[in-house]
Amino acid sequence: MITIRDGSPRWKEINASAWEHERAGLRYVKALLPDADPYFAWANVEFLATDSSVNEVDLLVLTPSGLHLLELKHWQGEIAGDGSRWQVRSPNGHTRSEDNPLILANRKAKRLASLLQHYNGQSGRRIKIPFIRAAIFLHAPGMRACLDEVGRQGIYGLDAAGHPGLPSILTLITQQPT
Repeated sequence: MITIRDGSPRWKEINASAWEHERAGLRYVKALLPDADPYFAWANVEFLATDSSVNEVDLLVLTPSGLHLLELKHWQGEIAGDGSRWQVRSPNGHTRSEDNPLILANRKAKRLASLLQHYNGQSGRRIKIPFIRAAIFLHAPGMRACLDEVGRQGIYGLDAAGHPGLPSILTLITQQPT
C-alpha cells in the first residue's frame, strides 16, 4: 500500500498548526492513509456555521466508511471517565476535569453537515451530503485510557501496543461501509 505522499492532492492542510504535537498527530494519520480513492483529508479546517459559530476542526478524513471529523488530543498521563466527564491526570500528578471531547466534536460535525446542506440547497443541484461521524484521536505516546464502555465510544488511540483498551485509529480509517 502506498500512503499519501507529500504534495498529494489527497491531503490538504488548510491552515498550518502552531503546535508540534498536533503536527505529529497529523503526520501519524497521514502515514496511514492510502494514496488512492476514496481517501482524502483536510487538516486544520475552520468554518463559520449557519448558527454563526466559528468552528475549528483538526482533521476531516474521507474513507470507504464515510466522512470523519477527527479531533486530535495530545493529553498525556491517565485519562479516566465516562460518556460525560473525563479526569486527566498528567504525569506530574496534576488532575483536571474535561468534558468528553466527543460531545463537542459531534456538535461540530452537525454544524458542518448543516452548512453543507445550506449550500447544497443554494446550488440548485441536489448532491447527497454524507453523514459526518465525529471521532477523537488520543495520540500522546504512553497515554493510558481508563474510560468506561460509554466513554470509549468514538475514541481511538495510536495502536493496541501504544494504547491498550482503545482501538487503533487505523481501525477507523480502514473500516468498510456497513
